[in-house]
Amino acid sequence: MQPTMKTVVLQAPGSIPTNAATTTTRLDCLGYDYATIDLIMGIAGDTAKPTTLSIVEGDTTTYASAAAITELTGGGVGGFTIPALDNTTMSVIQFRINLLKRKRYLFTTLAPANATTTCIVAHLYKGEEPYDAATQSTVVGTTNMLAMVED
Repeated sequence: MQPTMKTVVLQAPGSIPTNAATTTTRLDCLGYDYATIDLIMGIAGDTAKPTTLSIVEGDTTTYASAAAITELTGGGVGGFTIPALDNTTMSVIQFRINLLKRKRYLFTTLAPANATTTCIVAHLYKGEEPYDAATQSTVVGTTNMLAMVED
């Protein structure tokens, strides 16, 4: 039996400009109990940390109507300290989120201090239905896993 886990690429690997532009992604969590969201950032050339980094939640697909999650807001009161990036190797910032107390949609917001190659990947766990790679869409924001290999 396949595990009830789903992988979603929220931001394909690519360069994100400096904080002049904030990148926002959306994750539909319907039917899942737990998520991890990995922000994988390339070598930044220095240790400047992102100026904005947070996860917000909403009942609709519209970011503008979403609300901040205090604990998942970098630099905010009651939030977390945004870590400095490593200037010699790639950096990963991981969020682990209990979805049972969250709204349907999660949005990531990221504004790096300097242009850097970034990829954002989410893993949804404890789904109501087993994952079936053959029936999933390849539309950005849903799953785009081509194969699942197990031993």
